Amino acid sequence: KYRVERRLGKGSFGVVYKVIDTLGDVARAVKVITADRHSVLDRLRQEYRTLVHLPEHPNVVRVFDAQFAESGDPPPFIVFEYVDGLDVDDMVANRLFSAEDALDLARQVTDGLVHLHRNDVFHCDIKPRNLLWTSHGVRIIDFNVSVLAAASLEMGGGSRRYLPPDLDLDAMPHRSDLADRDLYALGVTIYQVVAGRYPWESQTPPPGTP
Repeated sequence: KYRVERRLGKGSFGVVYKVIDTLGDVARAVKVITADRHSVLDRLRQEYRTLVHLPEHPNVVRVFDAQFAESGDPPPFIVFEYVDGLDVDDMVANRLFSAEDALDLARQVTDGLVHLHRNDVFHCDIKPRNLLWTSHGVRIIDFNVSVLAAASLEMGGGSRRYLPPDLDLDAMPHRSDLADRDLYALGVTIYQVVAGRYPWESQTPPPGTP
């Protein structure tokens, strides 16, 4: 059903490809789940369940389907809309943002996060690499460590460089803690978009980060 055109990216838990849905003759993005400390199927289930009931929003990537085989061959995969855009991390590295662009990105990602939080979804890994800049607006992508508060409250994963320094990883989080994580990470991201670099001189997390 899906004809692979090219690889779009690789992360800790999987690989994303641009594919053509040969039945509908439309482009899609397929994330193949390749790794997890416990279960690739659980990893698929967590991300898919987080997004499948989420109402559509122009700043959040849409999910269409997920499939797996009991045998594990092929590995589990999730089908998303294909978003033709630029990786914000690459744009930061090349200093492509104007001040107006930075403000536009901040507003749009904030709108996306408000939508997620109102629907009990906390991304937990906001950073330039998980944002796409398109001609139709910014998209928040990559929900593989997100938390669905309606199912359970847990701290989630995420990149240490974008964790609040006062975050207690051993404590049971409240919804406000998870919201703070997303907003703090957005603040660091906006700094990078404006300044073209991480806020601290070192590329390691700031002092006090867990």
